[in-house]
Amino acid sequence: MAVVNQQEQELLVMAIRQRADALYEGGLCCSEAVFLAVVESLGEEPDRARNLVPLASGFCGGMGNRNATCGVYTGGAMAAGLLVGKTTPQDKEKSTRNLTARFQERLLAEAGALRCQDLLDKFGPIRNIGKRMCRRLTAQGAEILARTILESKA
Repeated sequence: MAVVNQQEQELLVMAIRQRADALYEGGLCCSEAVFLAVVESLGEEPDRARNLVPLASGFCGGMGNRNATCGVYTGGAMAAGLLVGKTTPQDKEKSTRNLTARFQERLLAEAGALRCQDLLDKFGPIRNIGKRMCRRLTAQGAEILARTILESKA
């Protein structure tokens, strides 16, 4: 999707954030929601994007419910790779690693951790009733990734 101006970009970023929130509320996990919201909005046809969601399923709950790396980050890294990554072994590095590193830095600055268990400890059981803090971080992560990708294309 070609973004014409700053106002249009801001509307797109907010739509991606809202989409990730709605997907999480609708039953997708953090990695799936971030992946789908970003991929369907910035690169893939919606049907194809939905068909790719199972790729992100193993990263739910901190990599298979192990509370390891946060699914917001892993789903986002997968989306970044799909949207700007190499397509053949001969392709030169397309800055996917740099983009993913920027996303990681920004997400860490916002969330305070990238490990699911650390985030859950930080949220606490009362604040995260119904996984509301996870839902909020999913929406924030999708927004951060969308901004990072759009900035890289500017």
